[in-house]
Amino acid sequence: MMITKVVFEKKYNGEYESLPISDIPKQFLVPENRVMIHIEEGYHDSNGWSEGETTIRIFKRREQTPEEKEEMKKFIREKQAERRKERYEDYLKLKAEFEPNE
Repeated sequence: MMITKVVFEKKYNGEYESLPISDIPKQFLVPENRVMIHIEEGYHDSNGWSEGETTIRIFKRREQTPEEKEEMKKFIREKQAERRKERYEDYLKLKAEFEPNE
């Protein structure tokens, strides 16, 4: 399984359609990294006008380590056990509600 991790992020006040490449450190400008630019438009509210924000993020993808795989499996098992317990508790409540009192 592949893991995607943010390795660089920079925010700018205002909406920009282009950003200077010199703002990105050279170690992140490699072909295997992916770049995303997110533009949040400005808006008007009771506090006045927001200029919006532009965020540039650089992601790196890598293969999951065996330790991370085991951690994920453990996490999933724990969540499944929690959900099973919650469903059983709900079942008991419904059973008590709908069974006639004896």
